[in-house]
Parts: sequence; C-alpha cells; structure tokens
Amino acid sequence: MIYAVDQVNSDPNVLPNVHLGGLGIDDCSSPILGQAFLAQDKLKSKLFHHEFIEYLDKSSIKNL
Repeated sequence: MIYAVDQVNSDPNVLPNVHLGGLGIDDCSSPILGQAFLAQDKLKSKLFHHEFIEYLDKSSIKNL
C-alpha cells in the first residue's frame, strides 16, 4: 500500500493537486479493536481509544 501511495503522489498526472495518505492499524491482537476503530471512523470521531494506547487524535498524524 505504501508503494502505491508513493507512486500516485509522485506522478502529478495521476491525481493533480491531490496528496494521498494512509493509516495502518495492527489489530491482530484484538478483532474487536479493528471493528471499534472502523465504527468510530465512520462516525467521524477524532479520538480513538484502546486499552494499550492513549488517545490518538487523527488531526495530529503527520508523514513519517
């Protein structure tokens, strides 16, 4: 996925004036976490909570 996003972003003819990004979540330890994350995202919630992490504010995510 990262390769595809990089390829699209590096070619100005594919999606002019658009910059794609992505967010990967490892939910292998808890299928419920993945479902909760998707449900909150559909509700446009900005805060995600899980017992192993503190709060994640989607607006604070930057390119690595």
